[in-house]
Amino acid sequence: VKGTVNDLVKLVDEAMITGITNADRIGVENVCLFVDGELQAYILYQTTNDRRYIIFSHARVNYDLPYTCDYMVYAFSKWFADQGVLYVNLNSDLGKPMLRLLPIDIGSVNYFRKYIIEPVS
Repeated sequence: VKGTVNDLVKLVDEAMITGITNADRIGVENVCLFVDGELQAYILYQTTNDRRYIIFSHARVNYDLPYTCDYMVYAFSKWFADQGVLYVNLNSDLGKPMLRLLPIDIGSVNYFRKYIIEPVS
């Protein structure tokens, strides 16, 4: 079925594949959640130079196991905090209103301001 949601999922999947394929060149790192030796969730992210901030770009969760997403959020948050990370930029909306729901859902404390820069005519 062709539509906005399906197009968006395809776009996100393509961006995720690019992030994984070019991870070394663009500085993408990952953290994974394994249950009984099987991958259940992961996050792709980038860090700033001082490593106190991360830019979260993509995530995948296996929803077949109950509460995997809830546990992923807890475990990854704790892991990042243990690494000295203070703030996370959820770089996941791609300008799409549906993807803006995650930061709103988790109660973000602030938002990076977005600007459009255009050349002077």
